[in-house]
Amino acid sequence: MPRQLSGLDATFLEAETATAFMHGVGIIRFGAAGHHPITVEDLRDHLRQRLGNLEPLCRQLVTVPGGLDQPWWITVAPDPEDHVSHVRLAASRGRRGFEHLCEVIAESPLDRGRPLWHLWLVDGLPDGGQALVVKIHHSVSDGVGALAIVAGILDTEPEPPDQEPVEVEVESAPDTAWMLARAAAHRARWPIDAARTALEIGGSLRHLVQLGRDPHPDMAVPLSAPRLAMSGVVSAQRAVAIRELPMDRVKAVAHASGAKVNDVILAVLAGSLRRWLLDRDDLPDQALVAAVPVSLRTMEEMADAGNKVSACFVHLDTQISDPLERLHACSETAAGGKAAHLAVGPHVIEHFTSLVFPNVVTAGMKAYSGMGLARLHPPAVNLVVSNVAGPPWALYLKGRHLTSLTALGPIFDGVPLDVTAVSYAGCLSIGYITCPERVPDLQSLADHTQAAFDELVEATGASA
Repeated sequence: MPRQLSGLDATFLEAETATAFMHGVGIIRFGAAGHHPITVEDLRDHLRQRLGNLEPLCRQLVTVPGGLDQPWWITVAPDPEDHVSHVRLAASRGRRGFEHLCEVIAESPLDRGRPLWHLWLVDGLPDGGQALVVKIHHSVSDGVGALAIVAGILDTEPEPPDQEPVEVEVESAPDTAWMLARAAAHRARWPIDAARTALEIGGSLRHLVQLGRDPHPDMAVPLSAPRLAMSGVVSAQRAVAIRELPMDRVKAVAHASGAKVNDVILAVLAGSLRRWLLDRDDLPDQALVAAVPVSLRTMEEMADAGNKVSACFVHLDTQISDPLERLHACSETAAGGKAAHLAVGPHVIEHFTSLVFPNVVTAGMKAYSGMGLARLHPPAVNLVVSNVAGPPWALYLKGRHLTSLTALGPIFDGVPLDVTAVSYAGCLSIGYITCPERVPDLQSLADHTQAAFDELVEATGASA
């Protein structure tokens, strides 16, 4: 049977506009030493062997006429010839040449006439290594689920035993009359579902009011973010920067300060943004507000398709000059964000989005983007910050050792900056993505990453 998209999955699909692309980009880099280079033919053959076990990559979209209900997924057998490309960079272009390629990949939408993913095999990296750039639409999976999909392509040993290919069981598209009948049934249930969700939201608001009355850690509130020069409407262009930190030293800072690794990441980013905003004479006297995705997946759901994610909100205290004080503030706001998230309930967003029909989302997003309404209200948040814990063990593809994993999330009007940190085998890779019209000097912002981390190392004594 076809599977219907959840309200949240469909929202990521229908919220896409001509300038806001709702896909994520994963960047996998391989070392130069060891086995012979992977060829595009190797990669396509490898995928043919694995696709039967990668069900999310075999999903094809079927929309309901008129956007009267959430779309459906059917299973198809993707042809790797259509989904795998090969790029060779000029060695002289260096790191920026590779980042520019990632920008080009990020600034175009996926073809909805095929399963919503594509891979690029990249040769010509400065160190003689290779890379795999993976683009997957957010309606297919959230960041944690996408990492599980990528892990299904990879191996945990250089020379794994041969696997028997699993045949993909192809499905036919559902009949239009059947989809319209299901849409009518959905609309008939809508008042009951809306009443239940209204009661849930009312309970969440009561919990938040009670939380506000009690002593609590710092809590950030959407639509209270300061307006910055970068706030506003995004174009279809993208800028990308990638920086790396040693995971053992990040953990050492956390241990020395009594903070968590996620707090250290927030503090590094707050320090980077502070330096950058000072350079631009744009530092506000209040904290920035960041949305932080929260995974709702259980261990049994790690490889499932779709989105099982919520969000909490935290302050990035760029107005605090002392790095140790800033780190403690990040710990407080992270605790406050978690408390508010628990008070609201993790599934409110999911239940609310299930009430909104796709044609309404599409029309609303087109109007919001086309009229530039992001300029007319306070920013909901200044940026999105994600932290994804990758595997601590080594991964391989066709015998080639993976050296780092990086991820880039979507940006959209009013939220022009996304920063994603991914840990893997001792390396913390931080991926920055923005619109160059909003942040014309992203490399400068990213270049502050190391200095912001170094000042935390010194302030906490983690280097001793």
